[in-house]
Amino acid sequence: MWRKKPDEYLALELTYESYENISQPTLKIQAKNDIVINSVSVNRGNCKIALTGEMSMLLGYGNMLGIALVDSLLPKFTLEKDLPKEMAFSEEIKLPIGCSMDSVLETTINTNQGIWTWSK
Repeated sequence: MWRKKPDEYLALELTYESYENISQPTLKIQAKNDIVINSVSVNRGNCKIALTGEMSMLLGYGNMLGIALVDSLLPKFTLEKDLPKEMAFSEEIKLPIGCSMDSVLETTINTNQGIWTWSK
């Protein structure tokens, strides 16, 4: 039996999500088959994935602009708490990242179907 390719299980997209009128670079992961995501790494861990409550990193662009942010505005996805994550077909998660989209060279996702790396 042939193992499916990563693109048959997951779709990845770098996008901007708006949080209180600030555009935040975000990694969107969508399931193309039922799958369990165990961990996610961007740029081998050098580009942090935002965790709830990490205001200095999350919405970094807002901080650079001097915009005051409050914890209630932050996305409520926390990797330690929410992974592993069982995903059904078409389900998606959005992970705010702490680097510009242009600087993302590599994303590695560890799943119950294998560990896959997407590179530019």
